[in-house]
Amino acid sequence: MQTIFSLSKLLLYPSVWIFIGFLVACLLSWTTRCSPAVRLILSLSVMLFYGFSTRPLEQALVRPLETHHRPSITLPVEHDAIVLFVNDYPRLPPFTGRPTIIGTRTADLLMCGINYVRSGGVRKIVLAEGAPRLLSSQDTGGGVLQEWAIALGYPKDALIVNDKGIATHERVQAIRLLLGSANRILLIDSAMHLTRSAGTFTKAGFTVTAIPCDYSLALARPWDFYDFIPSGSTLETSSEAIYEYFGLLAYWLRGFV
Repeated sequence: MQTIFSLSKLLLYPSVWIFIGFLVACLLSWTTRCSPAVRLILSLSVMLFYGFSTRPLEQALVRPLETHHRPSITLPVEHDAIVLFVNDYPRLPPFTGRPTIIGTRTADLLMCGINYVRSGGVRKIVLAEGAPRLLSSQDTGGGVLQEWAIALGYPKDALIVNDKGIATHERVQAIRLLLGSANRILLIDSAMHLTRSAGTFTKAGFTVTAIPCDYSLALARPWDFYDFIPSGSTLETSSEAIYEYFGLLAYWLRGFV
C-alpha cells in the first residue's frame, strides 16, 4: 500500500507531467505523418528534458564544479582578509516588513565562514553582496546582511560591506579598491560558483585560499528510484551548472580568469 501511495505522489510533480507530454508528442510524431524535423525536435526535447531533470546528468554536470576546490583540513591562518561572496539576496516574507536571510544561501555562507572568523587575527571581513537588482538597498543588501553577520558573531569593527557591481568581475574590482594592498584572502563562496570567483580574484592579483560552501551535490546519498524520475529541483541545479560553464567560458574569452 505504501508503495502504491509513493508512486501516486509522482503524478503530483509538474515535471513528470511535462515529461509525459513531451513523450506522448514524440510518440505521436513517429506514428503520424510528421516531418523529420518535427520528429527530431521532439525527440531531442524528450532526451534533454529527461537528462537535465534526473540525477545522473545532474551529477555529471555539478561534480566537476563542486569538487574543483576542496576545503582545507586545517584552518588557514596567513591571510589579510576574508571575503564572503554572497550570491543570494535577503527575502521579504509575507506579513512582515523586515527582510531575512533565513532559508537563503546567504545564511549557509555566513555559518560556513564563522569558523574561519573565530580562528582569530582577522582585521577585514568583506561581505561581498553587490548591488541590489530589484529591491532598494534600504530594504535588502548591506544593512540586513551586516545585522545578521553581527548576530552570528562576526566582529562589527572588521566588517566591510560591498554593494558595488552585479557581475562577478565587477564585484571583484570593487573589492580590489576596498582592500587596497591586502592581497591574501580567504574566499568563501558556494561550491558551484567558487571556480569562477576564485579565478577572477586570482586574475585581479589576489592570492586566494578558496573555501567551498553550500554544496548542491550530495555524493554520499545512495541512489534510489526517484533519482531517475524528472524533478524540478534537479532541473534547477542542472541549469545553475550550465550557467556556470557558460560563465567560465565567457570569462575566459574576456580575460577575466
